[in-house]
Amino acid sequence: MPLVTVRYCQSAGQDIQLFYDTFGDRSTGQPLLLVMGLGGQMILWRSEFCERLAEEGFFVIRFDNRDVGLSSHLDHLGSQNLASVFFEMVVGDSAPPYTVYDMALDAVALLDHLGIPQAHLFGFSMGGLIVQQMAVSFPERVLSLTTMSSPAGLSSSSLRGTMAVLQLSSQDPEKDMKRTVKLVKTVSSPKYFNKQKCEASVREVVARSRYVGGVPRQLAAILATGYGVEDLHTVRAPT
Repeated sequence: MPLVTVRYCQSAGQDIQLFYDTFGDRSTGQPLLLVMGLGGQMILWRSEFCERLAEEGFFVIRFDNRDVGLSSHLDHLGSQNLASVFFEMVVGDSAPPYTVYDMALDAVALLDHLGIPQAHLFGFSMGGLIVQQMAVSFPERVLSLTTMSSPAGLSSSSLRGTMAVLQLSSQDPEKDMKRTVKLVKTVSSPKYFNKQKCEASVREVVARSRYVGGVPRQLAAILATGYGVEDLHTVRAPT
């Protein structure tokens, strides 16, 4: 599970390092890049899930986005209160510290580092916006596109989801765990929600990295898209 420098980012003014790991046989598996959502570490793509995908013939890559987990933390770009970011980006006219396009470039650079010319893309929430941007801007790199819980435009439901995230990242792990479990329960199917497993997952994430300083910057990148990637109608990859 290496930490690698994938590219120099001009808007950040520094090299971007991404922490990743892989599952499956690189020589025979079809490359599949998993991209996580707002503030989410790569281990939220559970190892059991990744191993199952590998058994189905995929070479699975999961990674921490910039500003989360063990990848580059960009605190020099400024730290803001989540609520103020939400207000400035939605009501005001502020530019984000970086964009979803920048994050898409990070993901493409990781594929370059691994020597992978094309991959299947699977993005969750913010990760869905990132893979949508990859499909628009780098169509030659995309074998297929799958998004989950990812909007294609601004909606009241996506705004409610963002407001729920605003309540997290309190720097109080126990309080965040309770809020996260409550949020997951709200958006989960009652049939499949397991409180004990959810609590264990949150504790694992906190033990790996308690860094939450990047969440406001990631949120600003999301809001700057208007919850929609431009030219999405041009995507021709299987979806």
